[in-house]
Amino acid sequence: MVLVVDDEAKCRKVRESSGLPIIMMTAKSDEESIVGGLQVDRANRRVVKNGSAVRLTPSKYKILLLLMCSPQKTFSRNGIIFSVKTDEYDGFDRTVDSHIKNLRQKIEDDIKSPRYVVTVHGFGYRYGGSVCIMYDRH
Repeated sequence: MVLVVDDEAKCRKVRESSGLPIIMMTAKSDEESIVGGLQVDRANRRVVKNGSAVRLTPSKYKILLLLMCSPQKTFSRNGIIFSVKTDEYDGFDRTVDSHIKNLRQKIEDDIKSPRYVVTVHGFGYRYGGSVCIMYDRH
């Protein structure tokens, strides 16, 4: 598995000129692949924040991926439930609020001013950072 170096360099360039958080989705697991504070390794279903592994339930992991894979889209609570249906959901849209609160506690530096999972008042949630998707070329 060989990583496209140009994509990694582009992410570093964005990081130098912007305060926006960057999440990298990569199969790479060494620390050098971390450009921003948050790394998502989809192949191994791992999330790393500032070099430390973050343990997420399957529901919270699915919510994070849903939001970050569509960073310009705002999802309603019901839309999130529909997209990530698991046994952890009891069918109430406020369950999503609880999952979001717990997800923020794990990935945000300041849960009162979240950067990654942003509330859109009266509607739902969206991803607030930039996404740097890195692809493996075999």
